[in-house]
Amino acid sequence: MAQARESTPEICLELRNVGHQFGSLKVIEGISLRVPKGERRAIIGPNGAGKTTLFNIIAGEIRPTAGTVLFEGRDVTQLPTYRHAEMGISRTFQTTSLFPKLTVLENVGLALQAFQPGSMQMLRPRSMYRHWDREAEELLAQSGLSHRAHEPLAGLSYGEQRQVEILLALAQKPRLLLLDEPTAGLSRGDLKQVQAPLKALSREVTIVLIEHDMDVVFDLVDRIAVLHNGGIVAEGTVDEIRKNEVVQEIYLGGTHR
Repeated sequence: MAQARESTPEICLELRNVGHQFGSLKVIEGISLRVPKGERRAIIGPNGAGKTTLFNIIAGEIRPTAGTVLFEGRDVTQLPTYRHAEMGISRTFQTTSLFPKLTVLENVGLALQAFQPGSMQMLRPRSMYRHWDREAEELLAQSGLSHRAHEPLAGLSYGEQRQVEILLALAQKPRLLLLDEPTAGLSRGDLKQVQAPLKALSREVTIVLIEHDMDVVFDLVDRIAVLHNGGIVAEGTVDEIRKNEVVQEIYLGGTHR
């Protein structure tokens, strides 16, 4: 009897020998990664390692000076940011960028509206947008923020505002979600507000995140890539990275267990 072949996972994001330099300064060089669909992948490393530059390249905000970026097998290296978003790549940033005077529901509704036909037709009655309100309410219910829907965003805690920012990214219905330090600035008590919805997110969405809090990383992801001096020095599962002596020396201080 012929032995069944193990299926190869579909690849959501692939980087092939990606590099970038500003003038004569090389920020990253020779970065190659493959992230299967549905995986949770962390990119970690000390400040200045090139993490944000790499994220900006994946999101299409800057174009690499070398290499290729593929999303679901398609070369997106030279495509502008809005095309990345249209294709299903969404991201958050280190600092929140929301509308504090609008309600939580209105913030999420605007994100939903942005990717719909006719979104720029401003002279339309409010009643034309009720279906976006219903969809926004569903998103808020999934994240446990329904009770805050009609409150001005400025009245929310910082942890809840970070939740809303992630909801804005999810409103785009991405297949690849890029999270740039999603727990930055959060108190220990607020961490669960962000971690729990991310852990519950469907595996139809692939997640790549930058994060400095290693407890958060170890709790959320399947695999980790470690950047140092612009290159990948280690890649593996959570357990493999925990035990990696090079990682402990350059990033974890040799003390994390």
